[in-house]
Amino acid sequence: MFNENSGKIYACREKSKTCGYKCCSFSDNYIVMYPGEYEMTELKKDHLQIIENNYWGGKKVICTTRCFDEDYKPIDCQSYPYFPFVDMDNNIKIQIGTKCPLTKNELLNHKEHFLKNWEFLLSEQIIEWIKHINLIGYKTIEDWPNEYNNCD
Repeated sequence: MFNENSGKIYACREKSKTCGYKCCSFSDNYIVMYPGEYEMTELKKDHLQIIENNYWGGKKVICTTRCFDEDYKPIDCQSYPYFPFVDMDNNIKIQIGTKCPLTKNELLNHKEHFLKNWEFLLSEQIIEWIKHINLIGYKTIEDWPNEYNNCD
């Protein structure tokens, strides 16, 4: 599943000076944690402030500081700028956060990482949870590339 390098996008080191880590600013958005995610980790979570304790079985959180190696980095953050989406026809699609300034080429390896790790997580319970998630500042970019479409 996810490992200590999960979610690290090396192009972010170069772009962070121009974007100012927009993905970590929480003026009007939040991080979603899938059901059981917060409880399952043994890594430090002091930097995570819960703003909604039961968001469709998961949690809404914000970071009070940037993550360090010993801190838990939520899967939403590890996956950013990508997140799964279930459309009206129950097809899983891929969304991308519109704040991220990285190019398609800069994100190519990260997209493969995202697909592999979410594929591992997808279950009926998680797909049902995804159906209820309302993310701010995302747009749908393409279909999920496997058998999960149509997930009735």
